[in-house]
Amino acid sequence: MTILCLGLSFRTASIELREQLSLSRSAAQSTLERCCGWRDSHLSLEAELAVLSTCNRLELYLAAKDLPIDQAASAMMGFIADCHGIAVAAVESHLYRHDQLDAVHHLCEVAAGLDSMVLGESQILGQVGEAIELSLRERAAGTVLSNLFRIAVRAGKRAQTETTIGRNSVSVGSAAVKRAEQEIGHAALRDAK
Repeated sequence: MTILCLGLSFRTASIELREQLSLSRSAAQSTLERCCGWRDSHLSLEAELAVLSTCNRLELYLAAKDLPIDQAASAMMGFIADCHGIAVAAVESHLYRHDQLDAVHHLCEVAAGLDSMVLGESQILGQVGEAIELSLRERAAGTVLSNLFRIAVRAGKRAQTETTIGRNSVSVGSAAVKRAEQEIGHAALRDAK
């Protein structure tokens, strides 16, 4: 079984590129519809696909039998570029790739908030769950990715409830507000002296 994650995030791509490649919920649905047709002609009818798109990442997950992983990665890279009307060269250097168990490990880290701009950010857990639900509804994903995402969501929930990771700010926005309050408070104290 080939399992692959191909994506980009705040760690590898500028905000401009992430915005260009970001997919709204309705765009993610139409992308999955296109993805199924593309999958059938470029990969295999049995290949499973899921798209995780947030403001800070775009990741495609693939599970397929008897498909060489390099061929799958190349095809997926072409799909990302084609979907957004950009050249492969414009996105290629910003992409990361996780194969097999590394892809599973990466998805669990993402769901747990370990790969977020704000460590422990909890919104990603819901976004991971929504990504697989949409993929299942569009018949892009099947048993393998469904199980993989279910495991990741369970790992993310455990990380949020059984560790202190979830006690951080829940988003980049709330962290910025907290930081601004700290700075304004500090500045007011300095000015009062």
